[in-house]
Amino acid sequence: MTKKEEHSLASPKIPDPVDVFVKASEALVEGYERKSKTEPSRETGVARPRTRKAVKRKEAGENLFLVLLGFAGSVGFTRLFLELSGYPQLGNAELHIAHVLWGGLLIFIASLLLLILANPWVSTLGAILSGAGMGLFIDEVGKFITQTNDYFYPAAAPIIYVVFLLTAWLYLRTRRPPTQEPRAVMYRVLEGLSEVLDRDLDSRERSQLNNQLTFVEQNAEHSDLSRLATSLKGFLNIDDLELAPVPSTIMERWKRWRIEFLDRWVPRNIHKVLLAAGLVILSVFAIRNFARLILAVPNVSEVEAVIADLLDRGVVQITSTVEFFSIWISLEAAIGVMLLLAALLLFIGREDRGLNLSQRILVLYIVLVNIFVIYFNQFSFLPFALFQFLILWGLKHYWERDFVVN
Repeated sequence: MTKKEEHSLASPKIPDPVDVFVKASEALVEGYERKSKTEPSRETGVARPRTRKAVKRKEAGENLFLVLLGFAGSVGFTRLFLELSGYPQLGNAELHIAHVLWGGLLIFIASLLLLILANPWVSTLGAILSGAGMGLFIDEVGKFITQTNDYFYPAAAPIIYVVFLLTAWLYLRTRRPPTQEPRAVMYRVLEGLSEVLDRDLDSRERSQLNNQLTFVEQNAEHSDLSRLATSLKGFLNIDDLELAPVPSTIMERWKRWRIEFLDRWVPRNIHKVLLAAGLVILSVFAIRNFARLILAVPNVSEVEAVIADLLDRGVVQITSTVEFFSIWISLEAAIGVMLLLAALLLFIGREDRGLNLSQRILVLYIVLVNIFVIYFNQFSFLPFALFQFLILWGLKHYWERDFVVN
């Protein structure tokens, strides 16, 4: 046993918040149904307990991605629209219809659609509406947490950003391979069979369903589940089953276009140079505030001008946020130095170390330091954040240049 394995066994595992939430939900349902009597099985005469273990939906990752798009799009569009239009109000001298109400309405509509309709496209529409509704709702969080209903309260923007990051983290978790347990696999098979009802089942989907049903046949603990899998396999393999043409998904088309575009217009060495240049630009932006204060130290008037600007914008209040500001510029400067080092490693050909370091540091920048950045700069930092995600995406796909989508 290696030292790493010994350490992992000795160290207590931190419980995952998602797993805790799911297990608590399962316990509530089981507790609610505990009083109901379970009828004995006709075969054995023994009562079988109901199963309430949660199962991840087949399209969970895609749905959460749409939630993220709706969330980010609604917040960004709302802030941009209000800034350009001078913050108009819908109402009169007595009433004010805030956009938080529209957000709640969209979330309510999404919930009703998901509760009433069973079509596969409903989850897609519900994901978009719920994401957009959540964005409109959380955009007014400043009014909820202040006595003065301050929409521009400095802490509001970081709260919105943290909620977005937590949703993104949940999305990354749902992208993990689903549980290979017969009951969970059968759930996904039954979801996939809705394609038959919509006359949209293609040969690729049928092959996937056959593989899943074979797994259930071979691994099911209960004979009824195995018999169901056998029956469904027989149905899927009848000769006159109508199949639709194999479509090309949006993600497949996007990946193919991206690879073709990069191969034609951005050679691999140019790709590396662009990434290194992007890291340098991020480094310069990260260091500029710290450097500005250091250079202004000999000149008192310059220091006063910097502090006056921060005070006028209300982002620094000497009694409460000066230490917060100091932490921000110090952390950001340290991140900037590390990004500069990563860019240097890329320039001199140390790609493995450069890519590894740059991705780790950039994730730290996005997850931790950006909370400070958005507190002081509010939503004016959004273009910079988009640039950060673009560089991170470019780093992630740098090694995929040699793969071709067929």
